[in-house]
Amino acid sequence: MKTNCIVFGLTGLDTAPIVRAMKKNPKFGKVIWFGVLEGADINTSEAFKYQSDYDYSISLPEKYLKHMEAALGPFLISCPRRNETEFNKKIYTLSFGSTFEYLHQFSRYCYLVYELIIKNQINLIIIDGVPHTSIDILLYYAAKFFNIKTLLLYQHCIPNRFMYFTDIVGRSVDFSLYYSDKDRPVRNEYKDYKISPPTRPFYMRDFSYLFYDEKKFLADLKATIKYEKNDQIKKEKYTTQLYTKIRNILTSFKSSKDPGINKTELSEYIARFLTEFDGDFNALESLSSALLKFIKYTQYENRLNSLSQKTVDLTVPYVYFPLSFQPESTTECLGGPFADILTAVEKVRCLIPPDWKIYLKDHVIQYEFGRDKIFFDRLKAIPNIILVDRFYSSFELIKNSQFVATLNGTPGWEAIHMGKKALTFGSIYYQGLPGVFVYNQSLKLEDILNTTIDKHLLENAINTHIGRLEIGVVAAEHSAIVEDFDEETNAKLVLDFILRFSFEQNTSINNAREYNYEAS
Repeated sequence: MKTNCIVFGLTGLDTAPIVRAMKKNPKFGKVIWFGVLEGADINTSEAFKYQSDYDYSISLPEKYLKHMEAALGPFLISCPRRNETEFNKKIYTLSFGSTFEYLHQFSRYCYLVYELIIKNQINLIIIDGVPHTSIDILLYYAAKFFNIKTLLLYQHCIPNRFMYFTDIVGRSVDFSLYYSDKDRPVRNEYKDYKISPPTRPFYMRDFSYLFYDEKKFLADLKATIKYEKNDQIKKEKYTTQLYTKIRNILTSFKSSKDPGINKTELSEYIARFLTEFDGDFNALESLSSALLKFIKYTQYENRLNSLSQKTVDLTVPYVYFPLSFQPESTTECLGGPFADILTAVEKVRCLIPPDWKIYLKDHVIQYEFGRDKIFFDRLKAIPNIILVDRFYSSFELIKNSQFVATLNGTPGWEAIHMGKKALTFGSIYYQGLPGVFVYNQSLKLEDILNTTIDKHLLENAINTHIGRLEIGVVAAEHSAIVEDFDEETNAKLVLDFILRFSFEQNTSINNAREYNYEAS
């Protein structure tokens, strides 16, 4: 029997050839691809936008609807990243939105996913990463309802290596499988890994485009007025009263460090926009959304800067806790019960002596998401915590710490490479290595402090771990760290793995006969 497959992701330039190779392979029947590149059957970017494109005449079975209710919580957590506004012909992601809008999307996707599976007799669903972007979550839950094989592909930080999973536990995957001879035996023996001082990760590039500051907002304002002016726009000058009110409001936001930006100019352009687009509610909504995004980023920046210290005492006992970027699968999914990251910080406070400090550092690419007033109020309530400037050297903070605490971030991996223990709260690929402690309520501080990391044992453990991994790249950006990477060779490697997985464990769709239909 041929495999009919839905693929969600693998949509980078260097991973798209994997899906194209699947489409050409005679062992596959239908391959329906959610992606954004040439050859994609469903454009993911467009699918994220609400459209009345579903067949609501389909009678969705009560069992299916009941089953999909379990996906609603994870789905809602994933949805804030889907809020967007268009301003100055650019798309911006917003940290605010309506739960009712999410429910509309949830209902729509339940229909779309059901119809895709039934109509195409799908018997394999492949998802790039841990489901966390809304549609992929519902694909996973629907797969479980129909007993369809599910293949989750997860890129490792080791070059040219990836992991695979077939199930989600809670919202996470079970990385402990990769420390088990039974579940993931060594398939590709490896002995070349050597412990060396960590370097800045290749993906930590300039993410300042995410920071919607005053300068960017003003530039968008000016450009929008210039682009969208036409004969229908009212020409009367804005009133002095309107300008004065706006200026008074903006004066409270002391965000700009650029001497070329001033509140007078910003107030003037907002007043002009409101006057010239009076009655154009779509334009006014875009302005309001962009303005609120700017305000929320400014509030985040102000609160962060007011609490952050540029210098800290590295000689006192402290635990270094770098915060994870949000929203991202590492927190939403792999964080498990600690998706609320401050809960993990509070647990560290309870674990260590009262006079020990916690040096907390926000992620260098973090913006206003997940960092509202309540976050900072709650942070300030934790005793003996020091917020360190987010551009302070992470390696210096690791080197001088008692140990590193992290939800599941790269600093934990870096810590054990520097001879420091790591305490993790979520799930992560390095959780089974020497020197790594996964938090539980019975954990004692002495358990961590009395452990030493043997470099030789750590190297052996990592080499064994690498031997359990599959060879290839399933996240396109990771091709940058593969020497002499060739996309066609990579496509063959990954396709061979998918074929082995698919045809060694082939099963047919359940519930298809019971819930078959003919769309009207």
